[in-house]
Amino acid sequence: MSDLGRSDLTVVFSSDALGGSELFNLEFLDIVREAEIRIHALVPGDGPLARALEPLAVNIATIPIPAALVSMSRFQPGIEPSRLPRRACALGSYLPRLARALGRSPGPVCSFGFRSQLAVAAALRPRRRGIWVVHEVVPTGAPARLWRAASRRAGRIVTYSLCAASQPALRDRGAEVRAVRFDLSRYCAIADVKRVRTIGLVGDLVEIKNHLLAVELARRLRAVGEDVSVLLVGRDVSSSVPRAREYAERLRQIAAKTPGVELVSTTPEGMPEIIGQIDVLLHLSSVPESFGRVCVEAMAAGRPVIAYDHGGVSELIDDARTGFLRPPGEPEAVFAALLAIVRDDKLCAEIGRSARAQATERFGQRPDARDTIGHALVEFATANR
Repeated sequence: MSDLGRSDLTVVFSSDALGGSELFNLEFLDIVREAEIRIHALVPGDGPLARALEPLAVNIATIPIPAALVSMSRFQPGIEPSRLPRRACALGSYLPRLARALGRSPGPVCSFGFRSQLAVAAALRPRRRGIWVVHEVVPTGAPARLWRAASRRAGRIVTYSLCAASQPALRDRGAEVRAVRFDLSRYCAIADVKRVRTIGLVGDLVEIKNHLLAVELARRLRAVGEDVSVLLVGRDVSSSVPRAREYAERLRQIAAKTPGVELVSTTPEGMPEIIGQIDVLLHLSSVPESFGRVCVEAMAAGRPVIAYDHGGVSELIDDARTGFLRPPGEPEAVFAALLAIVRDDKLCAEIGRSARAQATERFGQRPDARDTIGHALVEFATANR
């Protein structure tokens, strides 16, 4: 195909990590690449994401994000007055660099993530078309108001859960819910659980993931005579999230001093092996999340999932059939579900079989699928070349 007939897509990231959201983004972009659309990537650093993008993008530009902006969170109720000068200065240097980089990258612009969506909305020239891929649920408050205003610059908004599409900041923006399909074959090959011995929780080492509650639940199970351990799996993100440093260190100390508690990190390639070591997965995030990739991976492996009933996770699990949903912030309800499944091998096996069947049917790859976010990006790039 000649350049005259080819399409381009510029993609902007605000994190250089490789978490669940970034893995989805890479899978979306692989569909774009297969459609022979040239991908131009703007990333904040030369880290794991940049390396993973190398087979997909025709060029990758690094636009570092100042620390004063990295520390911005969608969970902040407001901006402390003392931080305003630093953030204003950071914006004053970052946005012109981002605008120049966008000017050198052709095609419509896809923004991945809350920070990149805010930044691109401010830096993108008025007539250039943009699409958002929404991974976050943004609580009401100052960040949501900024995000809502920025969303007016997006020509299209796509996400993968009803909870993300209908959140207050996007409710009237016509956000589309697209299907999620990814390779679950390595998880489906994992042997069934015979008896619950290891409880797992997977998530970055930040407080909202509730690792300490998982440790407490395992301690309570041992106190009533159940021989279980807990495996905490997560990346230390304290270099990019300063407030996580103290929490990550506390988790390391607990793992070092407490029998039956292990803290490990892994790569996306190593996740099937980790899931194979877990018999029951806990997903206890204290804030709603837009999906829950690890829940689907665990379900495909035949692992029961016990989760707080909010956010996109509520859309993944049929309570008491493919897992358990319990009210957010009620650890007693989580403990009761966990105790029931630890003590009933038949129940654990039944839940695991149903979970595996549902995960593969709803989220497994299909050669004829044309309904994912990746296909939406192809449509947008082709229509706006």
